Amino acid sequence: MVQKVTSQAEARELIEKQEALRKRAAKQAAKTLVNPVEIPTVECVVLPQGDGKISMGEHVPGLGTAHYEEGETFTIQLPIAVALYDRGFVNFEGAREASQKARAEREDAEMRALAADIRLRKMIDAD
Repeated sequence: MVQKVTSQAEARELIEKQEALRKRAAKQAAKTLVNPVEIPTVECVVLPQGDGKISMGEHVPGLGTAHYEEGETFTIQLPIAVALYDRGFVNFEGAREASQKARAEREDAEMRALAADIRLRKMIDAD
């Protein structure tokens, strides 16, 4: 934004206002930026049940989407690998333990949600 000023004091005041706005914007932007969470990755091998069912994320025009075949290996984020393992599509080192841990975390979250629902119903019924 260009403004016409008539004195040094007016110019200094305008510069200070712009600098204050710039600092405020930077401060607000820093609050909204979220540090990315590191999600571990694992090397998976495709099992017979996963043959042709796991997309490579590549679409070939006129032919369709490319899929991994049995025996192929690929790197993927752990939560996705666990979901594919639970469906019998892939295997990876530590799969059983990771699957059990994920299942326990889901059950715990379900129990917390159920407990919160019960508390809410009690509060509603108390009124």
